[in-house]
Amino acid sequence: MTYRVWLTISYIFLPKIFQEKINKNWVKANREGKFKEVGKQQRPLTEIEMELARVKRELAEVGMERGILKKAAAYFAKESLPGTRS
Repeated sequence: MTYRVWLTISYIFLPKIFQEKINKNWVKANREGKFKEVGKQQRPLTEIEMELARVKRELAEVGMERGILKKAAAYFAKESLPGTRS
């Protein structure tokens, strides 16, 4: 799971009062112009860094798929044993 997805998920499950506080802080910072310099010092990603990010995303996806397949295999193996069908 990528960091951005984790942040989004964790934000969703925060109590409403914390979400409102976070939103107020972001709006206040935006009004004060604190976000104008965000990202200006960051250098562009190289081709190798972009490839690494792509491979990491792909690895995470394959890991999730593997987990799903593992659970499915266990489910069907259990179902195929004699005396376990309902």
